[in-house]
Amino acid sequence: MEKGNPDAGWAVLNRLHLPRGQLNALPVESEFERISAGIAEARHSANHSWRQLLFAQPNWRKRVLLACGMQVFTQCSGTNVLQNYNPGLYRSLGLSQSTSLILQGIWGALAQFWNTVFILFIDRVDRRKLLIPSLLGMGATMCVEAILGQVYNNFESVASPNHSAVRAAIAVFFVFSFFYTSLGLISWIYQSEIFPTAIRARGSSVATATNWSLNLVFAQCSPIAQSRIQFKYFYCFAAFNWVAAGLVWTFYPETAGKSLEEIDRLFTAETSMPAYDADKPHVSLPNSKAKDSLVVFSTQDTT
Repeated sequence: MEKGNPDAGWAVLNRLHLPRGQLNALPVESEFERISAGIAEARHSANHSWRQLLFAQPNWRKRVLLACGMQVFTQCSGTNVLQNYNPGLYRSLGLSQSTSLILQGIWGALAQFWNTVFILFIDRVDRRKLLIPSLLGMGATMCVEAILGQVYNNFESVASPNHSAVRAAIAVFFVFSFFYTSLGLISWIYQSEIFPTAIRARGSSVATATNWSLNLVFAQCSPIAQSRIQFKYFYCFAAFNWVAAGLVWTFYPETAGKSLEEIDRLFTAETSMPAYDADKPHVSLPNSKAKDSLVVFSTQDTT
């Protein structure tokens, strides 16, 4: 439809909405008109500059901020600090280099496992219901990690280290991996859902640039922070995650299971969008054999 072939679009909608010989064409007409209106609006408001992306419409700017915020949450969760510096963290717990590298390999394999598991049901659960527990859980694990390091004096000054505490500190890293999975997946899904076609490419690029810019900042600053404040550094990530959970609860609308038109209404403050509005230009339906063959009917009580 976007490429000027409405008949092909009608045929696709016909297959989607009219399975097994169903003949009621009203859902097809309604969806066709909504999609056509959305395409026309996207062409009318096509974005041609970065200035237009940020200042043309307030709801566009809000979407950019939400997408960038989601990427900020991923970096401020602490996941890349753990991923990049886990071998050094393990050695600070008294483990040998070979054991540290083995644990790092297990960390990577486990992350792949959790991603595979979450992919199976990520579209069956609301985004917010996955994000908020994820952020709260990561904050809790980082707080526990910092407390363990503080109580046991960074695991360094005792003559005979508490091996149970060391094992607990390592286990917390793997618990963090579980909680991070939801945020790691949804951060990329969410930014692709909230942008309309006109600004999706530019908006997603800004959000992605935000992610990698913060990645660079943490990569440069984390070794300094770990050497100076040691395990207290994890308190910062605990605070980041808990604040992020509050921001998601307050500002991030639910997008799971919604069409692009429904998501657009979330940001344009429209409460309803009827299938046909007489005050708006009517979108002509295609004159195709597929449409002509449809019969609109209603079931009547014959008793």
